[in-house]
Amino acid sequence: MKIICFGDSLTFGHGLALKDKWHVIAAKKTGVQMVNRGVSGNTTTEMLARFNRQVILMQPDAVMIMGGYNDIFFEGSYEKAQKNIATMIDMAQDKRIKVIAAVPPPIKAPIKFFDKTKELNFNIRMVNEYLDWLRIFIANRNLPLIDFSSEIEWLTQDLYLDGIHPNAKGNELMANKVISFLTKF
Repeated sequence: MKIICFGDSLTFGHGLALKDKWHVIAAKKTGVQMVNRGVSGNTTTEMLARFNRQVILMQPDAVMIMGGYNDIFFEGSYEKAQKNIATMIDMAQDKRIKVIAAVPPPIKAPIKFFDKTKELNFNIRMVNEYLDWLRIFIANRNLPLIDFSSEIEWLTQDLYLDGIHPNAKGNELMANKVISFLTKF
């Protein structure tokens, strides 16, 4: 089975060695080919622009889609993310590619991303609204879901590089969720 993991830096595994990225760990433990098509900094508009080329034309068995935080961070809204996520799902389903939706890990404030000294102001309320919408949308579409923000104590453990991107331990926990999901998929 070939699954394309499609998204932004959370899919890519920002800041980690290849061996520590969740998709590599999950592929190694399951034998499932997991092709990473995460691009750091991408909004869902940028994801949509490359979706045909990097997903549809590759004819995978499935695509896992995870994105939307950069829409909130860079654009101050998740309205485009709602439309773009829906469009990517429709495009995949039109080509009979199975869709796996993914809810990203929560944001842990304070966020010290770029130079580790300046804190970023990330609208946590808007992030939570987006995650709530995403879960409801996915349930209404009857799609399989990997919810990386549930069942992991993200906010009480040292699992982040910067408050947004999971560290190696966080990626290991994400991989375990993917492995558990794939045994039932």
